[in-house]
Amino acid sequence: MVGGRRAQEGKSRPVGSVVAISGPFGYSTIFLGLALEYLGFPIPGEAILLVGGLLAGQGHLRLSLALPLILLGVVSADSLWFWLGRRRGAGVVRAVCRFTRNSNACVGRVERTYRRLGLATLLCGKLLPGIRQLIPALAGTFRVSYPLFVLLDVLGTTAWVLVFWILGRTLGGLPVWG
Repeated sequence: MVGGRRAQEGKSRPVGSVVAISGPFGYSTIFLGLALEYLGFPIPGEAILLVGGLLAGQGHLRLSLALPLILLGVVSADSLWFWLGRRRGAGVVRAVCRFTRNSNACVGRVERTYRRLGLATLLCGKLLPGIRQLIPALAGTFRVSYPLFVLLDVLGTTAWVLVFWILGRTLGGLPVWG
């Protein structure tokens, strides 16, 4: 039976699995996933936000509840990197870049981006995968004041969240073809 009930059920299974955990675990999954990404674990934060937006579009999650948790997780992780940068200097960035294919290019790219954009890096750096986790350490290294760092980190994180949350919500509202 092409296009029948059984075919429709099969198509919705992956989304159904995500919806099943979105209840009480959805917010904690978003918090934990993004906090771990910003601590340096290879977790795709954009995918988490896209799914969050999709689920919000279906009425399963609310941005007004998710955003404070996201900010808590990301800013806490970024603050750890900030203080490591403040205490250990650029050596923190070099140590993290050792895990990349070309550590010298990694250090150079992060430092060039920060020197070119300055404090604006904290606002738009969330959109730069691969170096966004290192920007807080550089802010600490370059002695940015902690209150200014937190303010810019909150604003940059909020913008990053809104871009991908709204995109996920929009994509979730598109009709299913097939």
